[in-house]
Amino acid sequence: MRHRPAILAVLVALGASLGAPAAPARDGLVVFLFDDGRAEHAAVAAPALEARGWRGCVGVVSGRIGEPGYVGADDVRALHAAGHEIIDHTLHHDVALWSDPAGAARWGRRIRASLEIFAGLGVRPRLWDQPGGPGQGFPDALRDTLARWYDAAAGRVGLDVWQVRNFHRNLSASVWDLGRGGVYLWGYNAPGRGAAAEVAVIRRRIADGVAAGLVVVPAFGRIARDDSSRWGFEEVVRFVERHALDVRTWSQALSWATARPSGYGEQIPNPGLRLDRDGDGRPDAWWGVLAVHGATADLGRGAHTTVFGPDPGRTRLGLRARTHSGRDRLVVTLTALERDATGDLVAHSWQRAAELGPGWTTLADTFVVPPGTERVEVAFGGVEAQFEVTDVSWRRIGAGGAPPSGTIRLTSAPNPFRGWTRIVVENRRAARATLAIYDAAGRRVRTLSDTPFGEGTHEFIWNGRDRRGTPVASGVYFCRVEAGRTRTVRRLVLVR
Repeated sequence: MRHRPAILAVLVALGASLGAPAAPARDGLVVFLFDDGRAEHAAVAAPALEARGWRGCVGVVSGRIGEPGYVGADDVRALHAAGHEIIDHTLHHDVALWSDPAGAARWGRRIRASLEIFAGLGVRPRLWDQPGGPGQGFPDALRDTLARWYDAAAGRVGLDVWQVRNFHRNLSASVWDLGRGGVYLWGYNAPGRGAAAEVAVIRRRIADGVAAGLVVVPAFGRIARDDSSRWGFEEVVRFVERHALDVRTWSQALSWATARPSGYGEQIPNPGLRLDRDGDGRPDAWWGVLAVHGATADLGRGAHTTVFGPDPGRTRLGLRARTHSGRDRLVVTLTALERDATGDLVAHSWQRAAELGPGWTTLADTFVVPPGTERVEVAFGGVEAQFEVTDVSWRRIGAGGAPPSGTIRLTSAPNPFRGWTRIVVENRRAARATLAIYDAAGRRVRTLSDTPFGEGTHEFIWNGRDRRGTPVASGVYFCRVEAGRTRTVRRLVLVR
């Protein structure tokens, strides 16, 4: 995965009246996913969902149907007839086979054998669920193979940081690259800390994800009394029910995510910062909030939130802010991830600053969100003490428009690469810029340019060597260009 430019600027106070905590119009969804098709999924989980008018998704390992501890043929038929989504979780759950391109010759045979078993039960799965475990991978060739038989992959595991939280409205990502909204299989959210901690983390991640407009997928394997997994499942169900969250199947969530609505109005997560569904004292989908006082909130340095899948077009982002510690300086940084024509992601950041005092200061600007923008993080910094904000808002105000004049576009090819890659910088405005390569730990490996960039296109070659001329190891690197307060990053993969 990689990352592309364009968008941003900052802020406009719209005088929005922020009422009592209510479900924001841009709330996301919850999808219950049950792993491996265990007997308790039919005996315990399905009835619990059905009693509330919900339906879930059961990833069935077809070759284990009827084995002790797993669903039987009648269970599969009954789940399907009740409206639960049956997902093909492979014939034998053999992780290594599906992770190794060398096994591609057997993929088709395994898929056909699995689908024949389901066909004998009157079920035609439209989704494929990837087996997880040591050595898990998802080669590109597997995606091409799956596309012949299925509509999408459900519950991808082992995704990197750029991918793990990208299932949202205005979806532009591949339907084969969707994660679980930041929630992992039961037992892996708070490992070693006990069932109560596991439930608390799941509730928090559901609360944050739904408030941010994501599809959040709590997943359960065992649901048994002897290891607290049944208690945990019931607690999560009660939490979702208590807050009247929208529960759907994976296919229904895909339809929701790709519906392309005309617009939501307010898009900032948790408007007013007063919604705290999990009761942890922090507004859902916001971090670094120190306190909330009615219509205002105290933020600390580093406070941030994220707008996922923003509506494309001309947009205003605004707020009012003040400080009680004399005069201070507030810096708002927007970092966007946009999907380019190849499906890769490009990261681009933008900053604005304002002087704050005891009186309210309005920060306002208009910018353009291009189609394919996955998310934009809004971060606050640059102040020595806490500051107070109100009327935080993000609204689409029209279609079309051009990105800010300071935008820098950064591309590279080939990528992944072996010996060298060509890096192209397209600069919309002359400025001094630094172009450098960093490793995955954030250490600078080599500076390619630290000179003024004229307006136009500039090309550079990186030969996979550090500043001393020594070949670097295979792995993930980041090419970053910085010009003033604008930063654009592209992910590079070096294969030796």
